[in-house]
Amino acid sequence: MKLLEVMGKVSARVLRPADIARFLRVERAAAPVRANREVALLVNLMTVAVERGDIDVNLCKQVKRHLERPRTEAPEPETFPALLAWLNTQGATASGHRADGGVRCDGRVTAH
Repeated sequence: MKLLEVMGKVSARVLRPADIARFLRVERAAAPVRANREVALLVNLMTVAVERGDIDVNLCKQVKRHLERPRTEAPEPETFPALLAWLNTQGATASGHRADGGVRCDGRVTAH
């Protein structure tokens, strides 16, 4: 994860909004959506630091993230049976739920 590589040793107390902006615009310029996800993680970590009293303000919230375009394509319904068949071969998840999440090929939710 690039976030750890760039900011892993930096104390939250010395981090500035400019550092976060640089990470977004320079360090992760080639992967803007991924940069947004990594900053979202940093936002959550900084929130914990605020709650613990380590810092006073979550500086990540002062930095504008990259704009993202919503996806315009959805999987074709014909592909769902094959995907669900593969998921069912994966067995139950750690929480004990079926791998298909209880969603049938026709889009209806099944009871567990």
